[in-house]
Amino acid sequence: MEIYLNFVDQSAAALDFYGKVFKTTTDEIMYYRDAPTDPEHPLPEQLKDLVMHASIMIDGTQVMISDVPPEMELELTSDNNIALVIQAKSDAEIEQLYHDLSSDGKIVTPLEATFWAKKYAIVNDKFGIQWQLNLPTEA
Repeated sequence: MEIYLNFVDQSAAALDFYGKVFKTTTDEIMYYRDAPTDPEHPLPEQLKDLVMHASIMIDGTQVMISDVPPEMELELTSDNNIALVIQAKSDAEIEQLYHDLSSDGKIVTPLEATFWAKKYAIVNDKFGIQWQLNLPTEA
């Protein structure tokens, strides 16, 4: 399974942010300006510098990212009916992820011990993406 995240004019910033948080680089990136031209459907000027498709590896999983065209913006919701889950390998890793992902975002569930995990938290990052951070008891 792979993950595809859609943004409104924020893909480049999200790629930069996730690259720093997860210490990774963007595997590929295509901008709308790179698409073949179609005289019957000219590319709006505001789309040219936006990300049409990008790919980044996060914790061994390919995550694809794009900016949606204006006619698709209404299809996006901010409902958190999906979350990305990171299984941390150490206290230091989960503490750093918690700090970085919640920076300018929102802490939904503070980082603390639970009956199933050494540490667990839920945060919404500054782009509205929800992350569940889990440090298993055996870590």
